[in-house]
Amino acid sequence: MIMEVSSNLKLSGGDNWAVWQFEMEVILKGRRLFGIVSGAEFEPVEGENEEVWVQNAATTQEFIITRMESGPLTHLLSRTTSSEMWSNLKSVYAKESAVSVYLLQQKFFLIEFNEYSVPTFMSKLE
Repeated sequence: MIMEVSSNLKLSGGDNWAVWQFEMEVILKGRRLFGIVSGAEFEPVEGENEEVWVQNAATTQEFIITRMESGPLTHLLSRTTSSEMWSNLKSVYAKESAVSVYLLQQKFFLIEFNEYSVPTFMSKLE
């Protein structure tokens, strides 16, 4: 039985990627669906729990796209599986990409202490 997840967090772009990714992984792992997204769980051979897998795959797609704003959603329009969606989002927003590193460096050098409290500032630096 899948319970509704109450979360207002939506992926709006690179600014909240890390938090959004963490939340999505926890949600999907809690429902035993992360294997489908990560690519560790493959579509079964015809007849072997195929209907259950198809439903779970659709549920993972629903979790992903309903927790995104329209901007990031455009990166997924040509993707057909949740694994492709997840992989594409990681390639666009994960810190490993060259563009993301550049944007992160730019944010780092522009951050000013007087905008935040000490704990918030330290969190932003991390």
